[in-house]
Amino acid sequence: MNKISSLLIIALAMILASSCQQEADTTTTSTIDTLAYEYKTVEKTIDDCEISCLQVRLKSLHFENAEAVQKQVDSIMLRIGTNTYSSLAAFIDESIEEYTRLKEEIPSYDMPWELERMAVVNYNQSGYIGVSVSDYSFTGGAHPNSHHQHSLFTIDDGQLVTWTDIVTDADEFLSYAESVFRENKSLSKTASFEAEGYWFEGDAFYLPDNFFLDDKGINFFFNAYEVAPYSEGAIVLTIDWDMMARFMRKGVVFN
Repeated sequence: MNKISSLLIIALAMILASSCQQEADTTTTSTIDTLAYEYKTVEKTIDDCEISCLQVRLKSLHFENAEAVQKQVDSIMLRIGTNTYSSLAAFIDESIEEYTRLKEEIPSYDMPWELERMAVVNYNQSGYIGVSVSDYSFTGGAHPNSHHQHSLFTIDDGQLVTWTDIVTDADEFLSYAESVFRENKSLSKTASFEAEGYWFEGDAFYLPDNFFLDDKGINFFFNAYEVAPYSEGAIVLTIDWDMMARFMRKGVVFN
């Protein structure tokens, strides 16, 4: 099983090539896990990065003999923000158009743009495939933006697995998860989330279907701005495997 935290750090830390109208395609393959797959990377740089430029890096996933899973992952990769693109090439073309238009309107503009969208496998065993799609962008402003979507699918039919599919009693599990969240954030059992600066609608705790699996347990991922200010960053709520054993639906096995 690959470590998602390590992959994301590596992905965000890589330095893109800096040259005018430069484009590169690379492919890497993995067959060591349950489902064989390969990564395809496309990098493109527009203009001179010593002044200002647009750098785009896309890393897509391609599975062998898993059409249903492929369809699910492609659907996620092509939904970027509020837009759905026909292809990743269309996303690159639109980004170039936006950057070019800005440079034409403001010739002295000297802020570099960076856009990254990467898909990685974070779990691949026991009949399940976990995929994380991460975005990083900087197009001016006070700080970069990032977003991470973690999804778990059944390998045989590509069905999305939600956390309610995993546990026997959703209400009981949600109550326990809330107690862990409150303990992690040093909140009392009766404290109002809103009063403490958290943005749970109706002041009611919830768990996202944005989660990934690792050696520690099930990790529920709240993106920056989702339930707290940007200064809080992304919030990861981990329920360890020992505790998960109390709640797991019969027949569901992850490790």
